[in-house]
Amino acid sequence: MPPIQINYPRVDNHNQYDYATKRVMDSIAHLLQTHSEACAVHIHNQTIHYSYNRNLNSNVATHKNLLAQQALTNLIGNNADADDLSLITYLCFNLDFYKTLRTSYGNNSTFSNNLKNLCQDLRHDIGIIRNDITSNNINNILNHNFDHNGTNYGTQNLLQKYNTILTTIRTDQINPNINYNDVDKSILLRPLQDIKKIHLITTHANYNILDNFQQLDLINNPQGLHAEINIYTNHHQQHNIQYIGVSKLSCGKCYEFFVRNGAPDIVRGVHGVIDNNWIEPIGWPYPPQQVVIPNIVNINAPIPQQSDLSFDHGIEDNIQTNIGIIGQNDLGTVKGDMGF
Repeated sequence: MPPIQINYPRVDNHNQYDYATKRVMDSIAHLLQTHSEACAVHIHNQTIHYSYNRNLNSNVATHKNLLAQQALTNLIGNNADADDLSLITYLCFNLDFYKTLRTSYGNNSTFSNNLKNLCQDLRHDIGIIRNDITSNNINNILNHNFDHNGTNYGTQNLLQKYNTILTTIRTDQINPNINYNDVDKSILLRPLQDIKKIHLITTHANYNILDNFQQLDLINNPQGLHAEINIYTNHHQQHNIQYIGVSKLSCGKCYEFFVRNGAPDIVRGVHGVIDNNWIEPIGWPYPPQQVVIPNIVNINAPIPQQSDLSFDHGIEDNIQTNIGIIGQNDLGTVKGDMGF
């Protein structure tokens, strides 16, 4: 008898988890999400363990993964120009960002015509770079030398186009006639959010989650499990995992699995949709009876007393100093972490 099909309400409890010890794993998962529909991350003993929904299955996928690894390593190591170079890698190879650019100028888009045109222009340049990922030019791309048929799609060119998109979002927000889809807007903002947050969390003296960073460990996934399930079944017993960072909310089947295994709050929430392609992990029973979801995931739960205000101000100061495109009144759009 197959598991009962249940659609759950969409719940995102991102504000219930401390950013410096848990939610930073979500940002790392976003940066690493160059392959498959999702990426999941768990940090243990200064090692970043991560998984995709399936194994790397081509040279192109391997090259993109290598670029994301280098971007993350540069951020953690506080290397020169790490923010800009890692942001470029995120913009070019994060699947959710690229898909949002691809749909942002369609008929169903809520963006202004100006923003649609800007997104289409940036997607054109990023598409060329994505298509140029081969073994012959991987070193050039690692050095952010994006040249195609005599045209250089360099770091500053792409950053400026992205900065213009962010500035346009800020301008459009004060226009009462423009009402963006919040999820799409959050995905456009997220590259800047994630890069700045990863950098600050991993280099700031007050945070020590990766003070002695050792390595990145890509977990083998021969079954094609959802990424967070692959991490849990491989490492929970050895690592006593308390939190798994995800590049998007977990599906209904993943959430059922965590509830049945006594770990319902190990991820930040559930998007509620049952994925019929979900694969049951071998050796982990998945009972067919309907699961009763305990009332521990509550979108209206109070925010914990522990405040991240100092961290938020650090984000604001860093962005204003180094990029200068988002002002004091727009801090909410920078620090906000809408799920999707």
